Amino acid sequence: MVPANVPQNAPVLVLESDMKQLNWSNLTQKMLGDLNLCLHTFEINTLPRIRHFISQCSHESAAGKYTKELASGTGYEYRRDLGNTQPGDGPKYKGGGYLQLTGRYNYQRFSVYMGDPNILNVGVNYVAEYYPWSSAGFWWMDNRMNVLIDSGATVLQVTMKVNGGTNGLQDRQYYYNRCVSIFTVDRNVWPDVADDLPGTPDDVPEILDDEPEIPDEEPSVPNVGVSCPYAAPIGNLQLGSRGVGVDWIQWHLNSCGASLTIDGYFGLATDRAVRNFQRSRLLIPHGIVDARTRMELGIFYGSSTLVGR
Repeated sequence: MVPANVPQNAPVLVLESDMKQLNWSNLTQKMLGDLNLCLHTFEINTLPRIRHFISQCSHESAAGKYTKELASGTGYEYRRDLGNTQPGDGPKYKGGGYLQLTGRYNYQRFSVYMGDPNILNVGVNYVAEYYPWSSAGFWWMDNRMNVLIDSGATVLQVTMKVNGGTNGLQDRQYYYNRCVSIFTVDRNVWPDVADDLPGTPDDVPEILDDEPEIPDEEPSVPNVGVSCPYAAPIGNLQLGSRGVGVDWIQWHLNSCGASLTIDGYFGLATDRAVRNFQRSRLLIPHGIVDARTRMELGIFYGSSTLVGR
């Protein structure tokens, strides 16, 4: 069974049985769905990346028992290295989520990334309740942890980056060793998009013919110097999606060199253009327009229209 919140055709990278072997608490379908969505969104999708991420989160949260720091956070007051400049910032922005996102600076960046002002306005209790995995994945991405791990980093090196020291190193090493024995099979294998279409080709002429390709024609870039007239999407969109959010995607893809009909329908041509864009930006070409892909589309074009409705 695919956990809740995971895109329909996405491979499940971490199973309930995996987390049970690590003695994790609160293993609901929603929690597992959030975990797998986090892994896909922030590209924590190779065995070394998954092992390090899960082991660090296991230590920081006592295997899922806590979603926020137990200490009061007063020790973080006026810690300018964390961006805590206002009275009460320490307790308000103490460690939240499974990787203990800490400090006004990190909360503010996470709030902007998610487009959710309550992350900054409410603070740790809000992050702990609504974004325990996403906050961890965002910090991981924002600090280029995948790059560090891909270079062959040790548990000590990863811990120094996560913790700023060696606190709990023995426990982190224990969890990492367990993860090495648990996560042994690469599950990041995406099905061919055609396998997900219902029926035979004759049954889906609208999908197959929605955006015909024009061969041997140079792609145009029609939107240079023009502001996007469509509202950005909120949430993930993929093959089969419809609406103004798809218009935004198609408009930005055309700005990057695609030649799509802007019709608000996420058909096969749009899917191919999304995957090509993701490859060009060194993203996993899964065809899902998630938060990371939306951000890259906006950065590529220099758009200021990344706020949806």
